[in-house]
Amino acid sequence: GHKTENFYWRQTTSMVYLEVKVPEGTSARDLRVVMRPTHLTVSIGSESPLLDEELYMRIYVGSNADDNSSVWELQDKRCLVFHLVKWHRLEAGNVRDASRTWWRQCFVNEEPFEASVPPNPYYETRREK
Repeated sequence: GHKTENFYWRQTTSMVYLEVKVPEGTSARDLRVVMRPTHLTVSIGSESPLLDEELYMRIYVGSNADDNSSVWELQDKRCLVFHLVKWHRLEAGNVRDASRTWWRQCFVNEEPFEASVPPNPYYETRREK
């Protein structure tokens, strides 16, 4: 995984798990979360966004009726957890090789990993549902 002060993320071949710190005591209904295929925005009420970032690669936003859609949840009123479904994933049939599902970074303006090629254990990750 990859950690900064405000967020932490890790990935499998089909998912990106992103945790974003929010002010303690935040309630889910205070949060305004917008997930677009290439952009995430998180704000509380009318304050300026806590997160307003262009994603490095596309996600599959999906819809409520869809088992594969990207979702978010608030944990302990202080951590916002995203389960982002990668657009390019083996299950979607739009890539043939797991290496093509690798995200070198979560957000465009973030420092990429040194390695452009996924580490070996990445290929062994089970396809998570």
